[in-house]
Amino acid sequence: MSRRVVTISISSHNYGRFLGDAIDSALKQDYEQVQVIVVDDGSTDDSVEIARAYGDRILLVAKENAGQGSVFNVTMDHALGDIIMFLDADDVLQPGIVSRVVEIFDADPDVVKVQFRLAVLNAQGEPTGAVKPPRDGLLGNGDLRLRVMRTRNYAWTPTSANAFSAETLKTILPMPAEKYVTGADAYLAEIIPIFGVVRSIADIGVGYRIHGENVSISNGGAVTARWARRRLESIGYCRSQVLRFAPIAGLDPRDCTSLEDLYDPAAITARLVSLRLDPERHPIKGDKALRLAWMGVRSLRTLDEVPFKSRAKRAAWFIAVGCAPQAVAERVMAAWTPDGPAHLAK
Repeated sequence: MSRRVVTISISSHNYGRFLGDAIDSALKQDYEQVQVIVVDDGSTDDSVEIARAYGDRILLVAKENAGQGSVFNVTMDHALGDIIMFLDADDVLQPGIVSRVVEIFDADPDVVKVQFRLAVLNAQGEPTGAVKPPRDGLLGNGDLRLRVMRTRNYAWTPTSANAFSAETLKTILPMPAEKYVTGADAYLAEIIPIFGVVRSIADIGVGYRIHGENVSISNGGAVTARWARRRLESIGYCRSQVLRFAPIAGLDPRDCTSLEDLYDPAAITARLVSLRLDPERHPIKGDKALRLAWMGVRSLRTLDEVPFKSRAKRAAWFIAVGCAPQAVAERVMAAWTPDGPAHLAK
């Protein structure tokens, strides 16, 4: 039996009605060496009382509200595990997933991250039949170091569907919590792979609850210039950190592509939205809509895990938003924007 300890950190902010399910799913794993931490991020509901009822079976850390990035940082102050899993309080781990994760880490010392699929649940915790990412798409797998350095993108999963090397997390954390009140999983997803191997498994490892109050869904998922600028700021910051950590990971910083030259569909999507909706405050001077549309279509070649139909839809979006008159482009963006706020829920 493996001697590894797995820390499962459950983040809760006013999710008391779901929290018990999340804690139970962690405590009922068939792997024995598990530490369960509940980080309450300034809840005003009954979350703290629910967590306290579990006694010494969990470690409760109650703090002022500061967002997702702060939860990741605080977790590392208390984690005993060799492997760290972050679980949103409205999600539930599937039975046996921790044992499966440990097997993969034990089999390859170069693994820094394991990711798996999510079964979408409704507010009552019942499966909807949907899976994220869809089964016809692949997840990034293997040695992705140069790919991440040069293009940033690979198919990765949201917070609850990952397990990380604690040693690597200690290298890249703490993150600036004020920059990552939400979307902190992107910081981990974009930087962790430069330190080693990513392993993806086809198994569904977590139930991913959609209930109408998820962080990004609750704001209507509106695509705005402000959203796009914040997205670009986040991507740009992660690029700077990849550049910073590259020598520590044994990589050449010259292989790290800057935001301006990055052929990444999500980054180019945000650039195009920002430029079309608010050109006066667009942060990248010299951008032209037609050129971004061309870059966007070209960037889709890097999405080899994504089904052709999905890539074709994104190509049509780049062409429409980059080439159409302003009113038409705005209607297209309002109807659907890939990697937009609603896509980034939770």
